[in-house]
Amino acid sequence: MNKLLITTLILTTTAFCGLTQVSGARGADATGGDTATNEITAALAELQKQVPGVDTGSAALFINARDREARLAVAAQRRQEALAARQKIPQEIEPDPAGAVARFGALRVSFASDASGGIVLISPDGLRLRSRLAGLCYWSDSKTVMLGNLKGGTIGEIVNPTTVCYRDALTGASADLVYEYRDSGSVFEQNLVIRKQLPTPADCGFSESEMDRVKLAVLTEFFDDIEPRRTPLSIDLTEAYRSLGMQRSETLPDETLTFGAVRIIGGESFSLGEPDLSVPSGKAWRVFEGPEGETKRYLIESTPYRLLKPLLDALPVRTAFNKARQSKDLETALAQLGTPAAGKTTSKLMARIESRVDAQPGVVLDYLLVTTPLLNVDFGWGGKSGFAAFGQQSSDKTTPAQFGSRSPMSPSSRAATPT
Repeated sequence: MNKLLITTLILTTTAFCGLTQVSGARGADATGGDTATNEITAALAELQKQVPGVDTGSAALFINARDREARLAVAAQRRQEALAARQKIPQEIEPDPAGAVARFGALRVSFASDASGGIVLISPDGLRLRSRLAGLCYWSDSKTVMLGNLKGGTIGEIVNPTTVCYRDALTGASADLVYEYRDSGSVFEQNLVIRKQLPTPADCGFSESEMDRVKLAVLTEFFDDIEPRRTPLSIDLTEAYRSLGMQRSETLPDETLTFGAVRIIGGESFSLGEPDLSVPSGKAWRVFEGPEGETKRYLIESTPYRLLKPLLDALPVRTAFNKARQSKDLETALAQLGTPAAGKTTSKLMARIESRVDAQPGVVLDYLLVTTPLLNVDFGWGGKSGFAAFGQQSSDKTTPAQFGSRSPMSPSSRAATPT
C-alpha cells in the first residue's frame, strides 16, 4: 500500500510539472492555446491509465488556470499592438485610389470619387453596408413627386479632416450631399443640404386638403442582402407645431434600424447657423421588387412639410424649377429612378479643398449611424480602401446626445418614444 501511494505521488508530481511547462510554453505562443489544452487533456488521461483511481482534478484546474492567464496575456499584447498600429493611421479622411477613405475610427468608410458610386461602410463586427443617395421627393399617403435625383459626375471634395462634400448633387434641386465622420469615427452622418427654395407641394399638384399629409423625404438605396432589426418608435410633434403657433397633436412614425454593431438613429432637419431650431425626421425601411425582379431596399427619411416650410422659405429663391414628375405611389417613383451615369474624371483621387459647409445658407436633412456602445471595440482598422463597385455580390431608445459632442452642422438631440 505504501509503495503504491509513493508511486502515485511521483507520477502525479512529474506529470503535473511537465504539464505546467507545456501550458506556460504554449500559452506564450500567440497561436498555441488550443494545442496546449489538447496536450493537457491527453497527458491527464494517460496519467489516469497509469494510476487507476488517481485524482487529477486539482492538477487540471491549476494547469487550465495557467493556460487562461497566458491567453489573457497574449490578448493584451495583441490589443497593444492594434492600438500602436491605429495610432500610426492619420486621424483624418484620406484621399484613396477609389476616392477617399476614413479608417481611424470604429467605423470604416470608403467614399467613391463620383457621388454615383456611393459609399461603403464597414462596421466594427465586419458587416459591410453599401448605400447611395437616390433623391428628394414630396411624399404623401397617395402619391409621390420627385424633386431631384442624384446627379452623375458629381465629384467629391475633402473639405475638412472629417467631412466629404459632393456639391450640387441633385438634378432638379439645388442641394449638396455631405458626409461627416466624427466622434473618433463612432458616428457617421449623411446630410442633404438644400441650398435654394424648392417648388411648393401646391406647385407639384397637391391639393390643400392633402397638405397636412405631405412630407419632404430623402431617399437612400442600400445594396447588400441584409435586413436590419427594426424597432418602431413614435415622435411627438406637438411642441414642434406649437413653436410655429399651430395647435396640433400629431405623432411621426419612426424606427431605429440595427445592423449588427451599428444603428441608424434619429435624424433632424435644421437651418445652418441655427441648429437649435430643428425639426425631427422619421425613418422608414422599405423593401420591394424592382422592375426586373430584383430586391430593392430603401431608407426613407421624412419630415412634415408644414414644419419645414418656414426653414425652406428663408432660403434664396431659385429662378427656375425643372418640371417635377408625379407618380401614383412611392414604389413606382423609386422604380423609375434608374442608376445615375458616372462622370468622366482624369483622376479618382479625391481632392482636399478647405471650405466650410455652413458658409452659405442651407436646410439640412440628416440621419445618424452610430456604433452600438457595448460593441464599440477597437479592431485596429488599417490597409487599403474597402470600396467595392456596385453590382458585385457581396428595443432601442437612443438619442444623438449619447454619442459625444455635436458637429457645427448638427442640431441638438431629440427624444423618441418606443411604440
